[in-house]
Amino acid sequence: MERERTVAIVVPVFRGASTLPALVDEMLPLCRPGGTSGGVRFRVTEVVLVDDRGPDGSAAVIRALAERHGPVRAVHLARNAGQHGATMAGIAASAAEWVVTMDEDGMHDPADVPGLLDAAFAGRSR
Repeated sequence: MERERTVAIVVPVFRGASTLPALVDEMLPLCRPGGTSGGVRFRVTEVVLVDDRGPDGSAAVIRALAERHGPVRAVHLARNAGQHGATMAGIAASAAEWVVTMDEDGMHDPADVPGLLDAAFAGRSR
């Protein structure tokens, strides 16, 4: 039987105070052991929310979500680093084998994570 792969979802956050709670709610089911249609066993072990010093109170929302949900980790940047800088900071802070990056505004669907893993594993030995 294939071993379970660990996945981190990294979200750079600039203006996500209003969208983060619903986004995290969509991600939490992925924190239970599961599998893809292609047979990859996985579990999201961390949801890394990177506070990029936005003007809308996102930092407080990130703190509250991290306190409420075990898999949610907060990374607070000292200054605004932009989307790419915040994404890289989140990747550097993660400990999972695989990383999926997502936007804070729901542009990416957390339900797509299994398909992304299948695509990553297609054609390679596990």
